[in-house]
Amino acid sequence: MADIASDQVEPPRERGRRRSEHSHRAIVAATQELLVEVGYRELTIEGVAARAGVGKQTIYRWWPSRAALALEAYLAGSDAVLQPRLDDGPTQEDVRQLLDWLVAVLVEPIGG
Repeated sequence: MADIASDQVEPPRERGRRRSEHSHRAIVAATQELLVEVGYRELTIEGVAARAGVGKQTIYRWWPSRAALALEAYLAGSDAVLQPRLDDGPTQEDVRQLLDWLVAVLVEPIGG
């Protein structure tokens, strides 16, 4: 009988290919563009895949749904807007303006 405790066990291998940073950026950018052009209601995975130059399966491998993809694209876009406002160090007025902007963004529909 074999000694199970002494058997060498290999760590599990990751399934599929590694996530391509280039493809990830292309997908997020394509999603952002399409959200502006057609809005969330008309956003499709097929449209994002065609715009980004990737297969639908690549998108579904990384995002479980259209909503998850749209949320990441939306949040990635908010980083670009927020960062310049924070670079110089916020003053009380900067913080107030940032909060006003954030409230406006949260009440406005994506792509609206």
